[in-house]
Amino acid sequence: MSGPVWKRGTEGPYTCDECLAEVPEAMLQGEVVDGRFIVRRVLCDRCYEARTRLLGKAS
Repeated sequence: MSGPVWKRGTEGPYTCDECLAEVPEAMLQGEVVDGRFIVRRVLCDRCYEARTRLLGKAS
């Protein structure tokens, strides 16, 4: 199975790719390559929640 993977990052600080807020924890989107998680996108909780609400409305 392939595709984007989300995981919780707890070892910040992280900078949200959407709103540019610096946060101590964030949702990380990436892919697993050779057993390693490669981060492709970082979202703070607020932006992640807004994004999932939009996806839920599209269904």
